[in-house]
Amino acid sequence: DFACVAIEALGNYGPAAKAAVPALANPDLIKKFGYPRAPRPCSPVRTLWRIGTPNVVPALQSLKLKGLDWSKHEKSLLKALAAGTPNVRTNAIQELSSIAQESDETKRTRIITAFNRLLRDKDKAVRYAAASCLVSIDTNTVNAIPVLIEALKDPSGKYPGNAALDLGGYGLMAIYAVPTLTKLMNEKGYSYFRL
Repeated sequence: DFACVAIEALGNYGPAAKAAVPALANPDLIKKFGYPRAPRPCSPVRTLWRIGTPNVVPALQSLKLKGLDWSKHEKSLLKALAAGTPNVRTNAIQELSSIAQESDETKRTRIITAFNRLLRDKDKAVRYAAASCLVSIDTNTVNAIPVLIEALKDPSGKYPGNAALDLGGYGLMAIYAVPTLTKLMNEKGYSYFRL
């Protein structure tokens, strides 16, 4: 579906896509492309957060006024964590992370608990996404640190840069990552950590 591709692509433009915010905040669009109904799930809500302009918050607040059932949406995202392809699950992780940042303690705790379970997932992309998102919602969850250290050493080269940044969010609690970071910088150079 080209609409899904366009929704995801708009998020890549960041603030330059602010004119798309009203269209993305359409409840019908969110229902159509919500998890896990769409054949290739994409997330208008996640795209709104990636655009990140000041008009995003009022747009999301207006969705609540238009009757979008956020608890139902959250439940469908939590279900997507347990089923589906790794791509569907990593997208659900990213959207739940955005929701957790704006949520009360009860909802945030429920999401953090789900992410902690995913730290043991068989798929490395899911593990790394859960660990990376945990740092943005709960820097007291030190369970993510070993997974981020694992991501530093990933041979595909896709994860080390973000993992290094995420480990920095833990401050002194991530001191056990320093030997790995130092070794990798000495062996592979700074460019190994490209973003």
